[in-house]
Amino acid sequence: PMCNIFNMMIHKLAKEFQNVRIEHHSLPLDKECNKYLPSEFHRGSCTMARYAEAAYNQGKFWEVNSLFFEKRPYGEESVIKVLEESKFDIDIDRIKKDANTKAVDDVIKKDIDYAFSKNQFGTPTMSINDEFRMGIPKGGYPALKKWVIERGGKPKHKFF
Repeated sequence: PMCNIFNMMIHKLAKEFQNVRIEHHSLPLDKECNKYLPSEFHRGSCTMARYAEAAYNQGKFWEVNSLFFEKRPYGEESVIKVLEESKFDIDIDRIKKDANTKAVDDVIKKDIDYAFSKNQFGTPTMSINDEFRMGIPKGGYPALKKWVIERGGKPKHKFF
């Protein structure tokens, strides 16, 4: 649930600030694809990461990624069902094929290696100017917004 809440917060942040860009790196906490984990934490997250990455090829990455945070499907069958029930006009045969390619696996492995090279061992994590922060800040969205402003974030509108 924390990643879903953070996902909503970060998208709101990007809408409210003129110089904030979201860059997503997958960090599935699943031993299926994450070689750094000493034990299982979020089984099935590698499958969700593969399908979200494959959705990029159909211009639907953000929609699918957010959908998975919300619905939290487990396993490939559940992922496919969630995609079929979505209103995203996704080519299911194509996404199944794309999700199981070496190219998608390579992107996810690269993201995982990047995260661990920056000592990011959990999710959600965000960074501004190479300063990393893990988890939702105490104080929620107002505290996150304050942290961004203190690091140069420029609101699109004045806050009253």
